[in-house]
Amino acid sequence: MKIVKMLPFLDKEELSELLDSLIKGELKEENIRISALLPFLEKEQISHLFERAVAGEANIRPAAILPFLDEDDYEGIIDSLVENEPETLSLEELLPFLSEANIKKVFRLFLEKEKKQE
Repeated sequence: MKIVKMLPFLDKEELSELLDSLIKGELKEENIRISALLPFLEKEQISHLFERAVAGEANIRPAAILPFLDEDDYEGIIDSLVENEPETLSLEELLPFLSEANIKKVFRLFLEKEKKQE
């Protein structure tokens, strides 16, 4: 039996254990991909996975996780991307998921950053 077929029946602890094993590379990708877990993970687990992915410690593109993040997470992400854009995620990939208020915030932050550089 494939692990992916069990996902709807696993509890939070089991999903966390599976997620940690995938992040650490203890399971082969042909058995299960991290992206298969996304619909079943809780807010904290998704945030943790996103942080690991941005740091390059998980075998998933951070952009693939964006639709599953909680709206509250985007503000912190914006601040960190404006200050030090990591190679694993660009602000352009984030824009489609932002509220109008957050898009205005991004614009203001970049405008100020550009003014300071001149």
